[in-house]
Amino acid sequence: MSNATTTTPTTTNINTQPATPAMDNGRKKKGPDFSKVEDIALVKAYLGVTTNPTLGTSLTEEGLWSSILEGFVENCDNLFNRDPSSLKSRFTSISAKCQFFSASYAKVYAARKSGENEDDWYEQTCARYVDFHPANSGKAFGLKHA
Repeated sequence: MSNATTTTPTTTNINTQPATPAMDNGRKKKGPDFSKVEDIALVKAYLGVTTNPTLGTSLTEEGLWSSILEGFVENCDNLFNRDPSSLKSRFTSISAKCQFFSASYAKVYAARKSGENEDDWYEQTCARYVDFHPANSGKAFGLKHA
């Protein structure tokens, strides 16, 4: 009789997110909304890549967004396994809203009155954004953090 014991190895899956995105009718399901922390990390990553003079304009679109993903992961935890296409989609939305807000601010600033300050101009710009941005559907500018 042998005193040797045998054990069966056990494995524990420590990944809480699926390795591949969930699919719905052949299309990737939309993930959760980006948080403010993720928006800031995305903008920082985008600026870090696009203002890097050593990269110049040599990156392909795929290479650009892969590099942005690397910077995004460095800036936040990427808890939802964001991929380059989701980053591109979110950044496109952020960029369009910020460009319209910036143009609105420029118009408010050009028409400023004596006695007004930056807080007044910001409030006027926010009101203009809600009233005049057709794709905004009357929603306030929600990207002050970006």
